[in-house]
Amino acid sequence: MAAVEPVEINAGRYYLRQLRADDRIDDRPSILDAFTDPISRRWISHRILDLAGAGDYVALRARQWADDERCSWAVADQNSGELLGEVGLKDLNLDGGTAA
Repeated sequence: MAAVEPVEINAGRYYLRQLRADDRIDDRPSILDAFTDPISRRWISHRILDLAGAGDYVALRARQWADDERCSWAVADQNSGELLGEVGLKDLNLDGGTAA
């Protein structure tokens, strides 16, 4: 079990939550759009070419959180829930209280 449990944060116009690919919210199309955008590609190290790859990315982020490797939030529109971006903490050192 993760030392840091996933949390949801209501931040005014934005809502921070875990990335999702389920019957209620499916972030995969937005992830695929971002990862195939030529301008965004300059800043993104992962390669995602299809919805299956986007689903793998959602699962990766959940696994990283569970393993205390990285805490990642979807930045979503408060009203629609639409994925607008992603923000996270990586290189977690829970004993030292640091992250990048």
